[in-house]
Amino acid sequence: LKGAWKLAHSGFFSFGEKEGLSSSVDIRSIYFNRRGEIFLPVRPNEILHKAANGKFESVTPLGMRLRSWGSHFLDFESQSGEWWIPAADGLRRYPKTNSFADLSKTPPKKIYTSADGLFTDEVFNLFEDSRGDIWITIVGEVENTLSRWDKKTDSIVSYTSELGIPKSNGAIAFAEDKEGSIWFGNYFGTLMRFRDGKFRVFDARDGIPDSQIDDLMTDRQGRLWIATTGRGIY
Repeated sequence: LKGAWKLAHSGFFSFGEKEGLSSSVDIRSIYFNRRGEIFLPVRPNEILHKAANGKFESVTPLGMRLRSWGSHFLDFESQSGEWWIPAADGLRRYPKTNSFADLSKTPPKKIYTSADGLFTDEVFNLFEDSRGDIWITIVGEVENTLSRWDKKTDSIVSYTSELGIPKSNGAIAFAEDKEGSIWFGNYFGTLMRFRDGKFRVFDARDGIPDSQIDDLMTDRQGRLWIATTGRGIY
């Protein structure tokens, strides 16, 4: 069964062909922007937007050819209104547009690649923190996978295993706590925290299971919730 579903007070509502969702679409994520609008990144290269009439509109950002195979932490409209999209040929940054549909005719402001400091061109996941910096996971046959776009300098800062980051084990889940620390859940297990410019890794010795971490969330009390593959919630 494919498509999108909404849970309302009166029950579930499904969205399919009549609402603009083909049965063949591969939806990789669901997210809201600051105006409460709903967007669905679709593989290989589209974005779907739920319009005011209840139907979904499809837009392929200009020049977008192929996404990687990541899910969940993907495209987003940044605090400044720019669009950031991970792709197989780099991190695509589009300027703020007057409408969502304008992405189809607006060239990217910049495409960040290995020439700008990424470890490879294939970008897997993204996360914007409260400072407007963007954390980037790349994928490929490389030892190092984590970078950050620094908003103040418009430059890529990349982090290596010399800082204690596990080798060949990219982050696929992200969260920020009340103190501004950034948390990372890694594909092959282990939890990381970035605080005051330093990384700390939490593993089985700290009670973190040897399991893929699929999602992270901080609640109103400041607690961090950790979703794992087959090992429960922590």
